[in-house]
Amino acid sequence: MGSNLAIILWQAFNLKEGAIVMADEIVIYGKAGCPFTDKVLSGYGKSARYIDVEADSGQLQIMLKLTNGVRQVPVIVEGGRVTIGYGGV
Repeated sequence: MGSNLAIILWQAFNLKEGAIVMADEIVIYGKAGCPFTDKVLSGYGKSARYIDVEADSGQLQIMLKLTNGVRQVPVIVEGGRVTIGYGGV
């Protein structure tokens, strides 16, 4: 049930200029200068879309909904699964 809720929240809140993000897209929420964000970005390469939550407070709010209020980056949304923190790619 938890991952289904994450998918619904992600689809409902992750809107960009009126277009819904595809459920199979990999999205990484992070912040510039964070070594863990840098590692996960280098691991996923261009297959992921990066969102800097310090630069976009609206996206920060979306990330907080996905993580139930946990303020830790990176947050990886992949296939509807939400992963908080970097565990290696």
